[in-house]
Amino acid sequence: MSSRSSSQSRRPTGTRTLAATAASLLFLSSFPAPTQAQGWWGEEAESMPTTQAPTYRPGEPTPAPTRRTAAPTPRPEMTVPMKKPLAGEKYNYGQVMGLSLMFYEAQRSGALPKNNRIPWRGDSAMEDGKDVGLDLTGGWYDAGDHVKFNFPMAWSATTLAWGVHEYWDAWKQAGELEHALDQLKWVADYLVKCHPDKDTFYVQVGDGNGDHNYWGTAETMTMSRPAYAVGRGGGRQAGSAAIGEAAAALAATSLLFKQHGDTTYAAHLVATAKSLFELANTNQGGFSVSEPFYVSSSFTDELAWAASWLYEATGIKDYLDTAEGLYNGGCCGSAWSYSWDAKSPGVQILLYKQTHKPQYKTDSSNFVGGAISKGTTPKGLAYWDKWGSNRYAANAAFIALVAADYGIHTDDGRAWATKQINYMLGDAHGGINKDTGLPFYSFVCGYGDDFPKVRFFVVEFVTSSLFIPESNHSTYSSFYFPPPFFLGPTPSRRFLLVRH
Repeated sequence: MSSRSSSQSRRPTGTRTLAATAASLLFLSSFPAPTQAQGWWGEEAESMPTTQAPTYRPGEPTPAPTRRTAAPTPRPEMTVPMKKPLAGEKYNYGQVMGLSLMFYEAQRSGALPKNNRIPWRGDSAMEDGKDVGLDLTGGWYDAGDHVKFNFPMAWSATTLAWGVHEYWDAWKQAGELEHALDQLKWVADYLVKCHPDKDTFYVQVGDGNGDHNYWGTAETMTMSRPAYAVGRGGGRQAGSAAIGEAAAALAATSLLFKQHGDTTYAAHLVATAKSLFELANTNQGGFSVSEPFYVSSSFTDELAWAASWLYEATGIKDYLDTAEGLYNGGCCGSAWSYSWDAKSPGVQILLYKQTHKPQYKTDSSNFVGGAISKGTTPKGLAYWDKWGSNRYAANAAFIALVAADYGIHTDDGRAWATKQINYMLGDAHGGINKDTGLPFYSFVCGYGDDFPKVRFFVVEFVTSSLFIPESNHSTYSSFYFPPPFFLGPTPSRRFLLVRH
């Protein structure tokens, strides 16, 4: 394995937190593309509450919605201590890293710990797994809902862990290393629970359709929350993609806890990752449990991804051989994007890092080069899709920054990635306000003079439009701190998303 420290030495000082910022600004679990789920709400959307969202434009105050009852109790304030930007940084990347982690923290399900920093969150879904005789509490809720979809959840954890692995010193310097480890342990503990025996992995808790018909908070929901298993035997679907991604997440996270000195916990995660990978690789097949919300297009990229991370974590060559065999079989040579369903760009970089073989470098160069030449919005955002347009650009920016550290599109890749992240942090709306030292407007809630005020979240609709009392009301940090990647270029059918 190549050493992480050697790659760090090649990084320009001025960009040492930029890639870490890109890693933290990952949308927890992306909304499905239209080809995966035509019409997010389907025809049933007509039964949704029809209160019109207030019109909002950057730089203007948000008009108050028409009140149906008395005003809600004021929300407790939540802040991230202001950090001092590094010399040469246009934007305060360390501050954004802290704000982004608040999103993951606010997505927590289960019994919240004493160090919970989200004042309006409470314990929720405390009976998850009871229907199958297990404790499946914990993990992150999905997007703006209350379902726990483990496939995209695990990918979010893997990528966040990858960012910390590559940019450990930047996370430490920003004062966010412990918070990042705390979030990753929360998900890792949950994923371990979901693998109660060698043949089973619980891939989802909660019903997507039922959840979309519920307009309340996680803390007060009483709906049935079935647990769905994949794996070997019992008439189950194989679920190799989801199981492989969980193995990758645990292997990547183990590296961090090993470096942090908790070798016992790291070994526990590695052991579980090995068991998961054995199940995914020896019982190959797809799954449809999470459709139409999350549809896996293939599972071989997840298997190669998991094997690569297990090699990174253990140094056992069998895992590297497996990853390379899958790659040579055609799994990962090209990719449309880097996202919850597309791991090939990550596999390319990991295998090049681990072997220095030119094929992996060439394929990674092709992906980064394609991203650099991507068509853009009028103000410069590389555009992949209307579902999570900022997300796709940020994910590709992270890939470009890591690739640059291994000699792939070193200069133009860094320049392009910096442009994409800076677009989201303020370049799209005038840059820095010299009077305040903050951007006039950013896509990261909580950062800048102004930021998105209309969110794609169930609870925000409920509390802003219906004025349900707000004590212990929110499952999501969308009120202040969502990552920017779900904000599309056009309004959605029911919710106003911030325009570019």
